[in-house]
Amino acid sequence: MQRETEANAGLQEAPIRWLFIKNVDTEVIPARGVCAIDAVNDDGSISVKRPTRNGQTDVLFNSFVAVSPGEFGQGTQSFPIIAAYAVDPQTESDPANGEIWGPEMGSWYLQKALPGFRVVGTGSDGLVNVIPMSQQVVSFVKITSTVQEDGYYPAVEMLFDPVTLVWSEGDVVWWRDANEV
Repeated sequence: MQRETEANAGLQEAPIRWLFIKNVDTEVIPARGVCAIDAVNDDGSISVKRPTRNGQTDVLFNSFVAVSPGEFGQGTQSFPIIAAYAVDPQTESDPANGEIWGPEMGSWYLQKALPGFRVVGTGSDGLVNVIPMSQQVVSFVKITSTVQEDGYYPAVEMLFDPVTLVWSEGDVVWWRDANEV
Protein backbone atom coordinates (compact mmCIF):
# COMPACT_ATOMS: atom_id res chain seq x y z
CA MET A 1 0.00 0.00 0.00
CA GLN A 2 1.30 3.44 -0.92
CA ARG A 3 2.11 5.69 2.00
CA GLU A 4 0.59 9.19 1.88
CA THR A 5 3.14 11.96 1.64
CA GLU A 6 2.75 15.67 1.97
CA ALA A 7 2.59 15.89 -1.83
CA ASN A 8 -0.34 13.50 -2.28
CA ALA A 9 -2.08 13.67 1.11
CA GLY A 10 -5.84 13.81 0.61
CA LEU A 11 -5.63 13.77 -3.20
CA GLN A 12 -7.49 11.06 -5.06
CA GLU A 13 -7.29 10.31 -8.72
CA ALA A 14 -10.73 10.69 -10.26
CA PRO A 15 -11.66 9.44 -13.71
CA ILE A 16 -12.19 12.07 -16.38
CA ARG A 17 -15.71 12.05 -17.80
CA TRP A 18 -15.31 12.66 -21.54
CA LEU A 19 -18.30 13.98 -23.49
CA PHE A 20 -18.72 13.96 -27.28
CA ILE A 21 -18.52 17.48 -28.68
CA LYS A 22 -19.13 18.93 -32.13
CA ASN A 23 -17.28 22.06 -33.22
CA VAL A 24 -19.91 24.41 -34.69
CA ASP A 25 -17.45 27.32 -34.81
CA THR A 26 -15.56 28.51 -37.89
CA GLU A 27 -12.15 27.99 -36.24
CA VAL A 28 -10.26 24.89 -35.11
CA ILE A 29 -10.56 24.22 -31.36
CA PRO A 30 -7.00 23.94 -30.05
CA ALA A 31 -5.95 21.16 -27.71
CA ARG A 32 -7.23 21.94 -24.19
CA GLY A 33 -9.16 24.99 -25.48
CA VAL A 34 -12.12 26.38 -23.54
CA CYS A 35 -15.43 25.82 -25.37
CA ALA A 36 -18.83 27.44 -24.80
CA ILE A 37 -21.78 25.05 -24.80
CA ASP A 38 -24.11 25.95 -27.68
CA ALA A 39 -26.64 23.09 -27.74
CA VAL A 40 -27.23 19.43 -27.00
CA ASN A 41 -27.81 17.51 -30.23
CA ASP A 42 -30.22 14.63 -30.95
CA ASP A 43 -27.27 12.23 -31.15
CA GLY A 44 -26.22 13.16 -27.59
CA SER A 45 -23.21 15.23 -28.64
CA ILE A 46 -22.77 18.79 -27.40
CA SER A 47 -22.31 21.60 -29.93
CA VAL A 48 -19.53 23.96 -28.84
CA LYS A 49 -18.03 27.22 -30.06
CA ARG A 50 -15.78 30.01 -28.79
CA PRO A 51 -17.00 31.67 -25.57
CA THR A 52 -19.61 34.36 -26.22
CA ARG A 53 -18.93 36.44 -23.10
CA ASN A 54 -16.11 37.19 -20.70
CA GLY A 55 -16.09 35.00 -17.62
CA GLN A 56 -18.51 32.51 -19.17
CA THR A 57 -18.96 29.47 -16.90
CA ASP A 58 -21.12 27.13 -19.02
CA VAL A 59 -18.03 25.75 -20.72
CA LEU A 60 -16.23 22.51 -21.48
CA PHE A 61 -12.53 21.97 -22.08
CA ASN A 62 -11.37 20.22 -25.23
CA SER A 63 -9.22 17.09 -25.00
CA PHE A 64 -5.59 16.98 -26.10
CA VAL A 65 -6.63 16.71 -29.78
CA ALA A 66 -7.56 19.76 -31.89
CA VAL A 67 -11.06 19.66 -33.45
CA SER A 68 -11.71 21.13 -36.90
CA PRO A 69 -14.95 23.00 -37.72
CA GLY A 70 -17.85 20.58 -38.23
CA GLU A 71 -15.90 17.69 -36.70
CA PHE A 72 -16.42 15.73 -33.48
CA GLY A 73 -14.08 15.46 -30.51
CA GLN A 74 -14.14 15.05 -26.74
CA GLY A 75 -14.58 17.62 -24.00
CA THR A 76 -14.87 17.53 -20.23
CA GLN A 77 -15.87 19.42 -17.12
CA SER A 78 -13.88 17.13 -14.81
CA PHE A 79 -11.61 19.10 -12.49
CA PRO A 80 -8.81 19.78 -12.02
CA ILE A 81 -8.34 20.10 -15.77
CA ILE A 82 -5.45 21.07 -18.01
CA ALA A 83 -6.47 24.20 -19.92
CA ALA A 84 -4.91 26.25 -22.69
CA TYR A 85 -4.12 29.89 -21.87
CA ALA A 86 -2.86 33.01 -23.59
CA VAL A 87 0.24 34.59 -22.03
CA ASP A 88 -0.65 37.81 -20.18
CA PRO A 89 0.16 40.54 -22.77
CA GLN A 90 0.91 43.19 -20.11
CA THR A 91 3.46 41.22 -18.14
CA GLU A 92 4.24 38.46 -20.67
CA SER A 93 3.94 36.04 -17.75
CA ASP A 94 2.50 32.58 -17.32
CA PRO A 95 -0.24 31.81 -14.76
CA ALA A 96 0.87 31.55 -11.14
CA ASN A 97 -0.61 29.43 -8.37
CA GLY A 98 -3.83 30.93 -6.99
CA GLU A 99 -4.39 33.45 -9.80
CA ILE A 100 -7.79 33.74 -11.47
CA TRP A 101 -7.96 33.14 -15.23
CA GLY A 102 -11.14 32.84 -17.26
CA PRO A 103 -12.73 32.61 -20.68
CA GLU A 104 -12.60 35.67 -22.94
CA MET A 105 -15.31 36.33 -25.50
CA GLY A 106 -14.19 35.03 -28.89
CA SER A 107 -11.09 33.17 -27.64
CA TRP A 108 -10.34 29.48 -27.07
CA TYR A 109 -7.73 30.43 -24.43
CA LEU A 110 -8.09 31.40 -20.77
CA GLN A 111 -7.06 35.00 -20.06
CA LYS A 112 -5.66 36.58 -16.91
CA ALA A 113 -7.95 38.63 -14.63
CA LEU A 114 -11.19 37.27 -16.05
CA PRO A 115 -13.39 35.27 -13.68
CA GLY A 116 -13.87 31.55 -14.00
CA PHE A 117 -11.01 29.39 -12.80
CA ARG A 118 -8.31 29.32 -10.14
CA VAL A 119 -4.80 28.24 -11.18
CA VAL A 120 -3.38 25.19 -9.40
CA GLY A 121 0.41 25.16 -9.69
CA THR A 122 1.97 27.21 -12.47
CA GLY A 123 1.48 27.46 -16.21
CA SER A 124 4.04 26.44 -18.78
CA ASP A 125 4.08 26.11 -22.58
CA GLY A 126 0.51 27.46 -22.85
CA LEU A 127 -1.06 24.85 -20.51
CA VAL A 128 -2.12 25.12 -16.87
CA ASN A 129 -4.14 23.13 -14.30
CA VAL A 130 -7.29 24.93 -13.13
CA ILE A 131 -10.28 24.37 -10.87
CA PRO A 132 -13.52 26.39 -10.79
CA MET A 133 -13.18 29.51 -8.64
CA SER A 134 -15.22 29.33 -5.47
CA GLN A 135 -16.22 32.99 -5.36
CA GLN A 136 -19.37 34.08 -7.14
CA VAL A 137 -19.30 36.59 -9.95
CA VAL A 138 -21.76 39.41 -9.30
CA SER A 139 -23.99 40.50 -12.16
CA PHE A 140 -25.58 43.93 -12.66
CA VAL A 141 -27.52 45.48 -15.52
CA LYS A 142 -26.20 48.72 -17.04
CA ILE A 143 -28.79 50.76 -18.96
CA THR A 144 -27.22 51.87 -22.25
CA SER A 145 -29.98 54.25 -23.40
CA THR A 146 -32.91 56.17 -21.92
CA VAL A 147 -34.99 55.48 -25.04
CA GLN A 148 -37.44 52.64 -24.49
CA GLU A 149 -38.64 50.05 -27.02
CA ASP A 150 -41.97 48.44 -26.11
CA GLY A 151 -41.44 49.49 -22.48
CA TYR A 152 -37.93 48.03 -22.24
CA TYR A 153 -34.56 49.78 -21.96
CA PRO A 154 -31.57 48.47 -23.92
CA ALA A 155 -28.91 47.36 -21.47
CA VAL A 156 -25.81 45.22 -21.05
CA GLU A 157 -25.10 42.73 -18.29
CA MET A 158 -22.03 43.79 -16.29
CA LEU A 159 -20.05 41.11 -14.48
CA PHE A 160 -17.94 41.96 -11.43
CA ASP A 161 -15.39 39.50 -10.12
CA PRO A 162 -14.86 40.13 -6.39
CA VAL A 163 -11.55 38.24 -6.47
CA THR A 164 -9.83 40.19 -9.23
CA LEU A 165 -11.93 43.37 -8.85
CA VAL A 166 -12.48 43.38 -12.63
CA TRP A 167 -15.63 44.50 -14.47
CA SER A 168 -16.43 42.90 -17.80
CA GLU A 169 -19.36 43.21 -20.18
CA GLY A 170 -21.68 40.27 -20.62
CA ASP A 171 -24.71 39.77 -22.84
CA VAL A 172 -26.87 42.54 -24.31
CA VAL A 173 -30.24 42.43 -22.50
CA TRP A 174 -33.55 44.33 -22.35
CA TRP A 175 -34.59 45.67 -18.95
CA ARG A 176 -37.95 46.89 -17.65
CA ASP A 177 -38.27 49.05 -14.54
CA ALA A 178 -40.89 47.38 -12.33
CA ASN A 179 -41.88 50.83 -10.96
CA GLU A 180 -42.86 52.02 -14.43
CA VAL A 181 -45.28 49.17 -15.22
